[in-house]
Amino acid sequence: MTISLVINTCAGGPKAAETLSSGRQSHMQRSFALRNFILPAALADPTFSQVIVVGEWEPGNGYIYIEVLSERFSCVDALAQRQAGFERSTGDWVVFQHDDHSMNNYVWDVTHSLLQWIHLTEADVLVPARYTRLRNVNGEKLYNGESTSDLPGYISGHCAIYRREVLERCPWGDVKRSWTWDISHTKQIRDAGFKIEWSSALTVWDCEMDSKPWS
Repeated sequence: MTISLVINTCAGGPKAAETLSSGRQSHMQRSFALRNFILPAALADPTFSQVIVVGEWEPGNGYIYIEVLSERFSCVDALAQRQAGFERSTGDWVVFQHDDHSMNNYVWDVTHSLLQWIHLTEADVLVPARYTRLRNVNGEKLYNGESTSDLPGYISGHCAIYRREVLERCPWGDVKRSWTWDISHTKQIRDAGFKIEWSSALTVWDCEMDSKPWS
């Protein structure tokens, strides 16, 4: 079993300084965490057979860089970026992650979660639990698309792991271009008969500086 990691970003784009995230922060400031922490951790992790950075960034050792220029300068650009990343990926499973998120201990969490997932649940998409340490060193849990009494769950765009077949049949390129593309993406996958699971066996951390993801 092989696992590819695809990180989408516009942090290196010409308009990154003026384009704001959903947390009302400049996309350019994500460069620091991506360059110094997120990407080095992924590259050092033997769990991944392949690391791909797609969007507006920079070439570097150890990973594949695919340039996909922003068109809308919003989260909608992630769809074209992820489609390009998927087409270049070779893994049996593919992790998609925004550039302001980092998994907590890739080696243990991803390997352990996938083994449990494949052998016990037979799910096709895994959505990890999401946390932040931005105002508490011990961390606090954030909403990440889990189902509630009022709403069915959805695959959060922050981070998710996919069986390759899912995105071959339900490509990112076919998802409706809107701010709520993760809802449309989830419906497409559900309608195709794939199983989605939310699990705390894998955790991902929101590390966008000065943002307030709990609000």
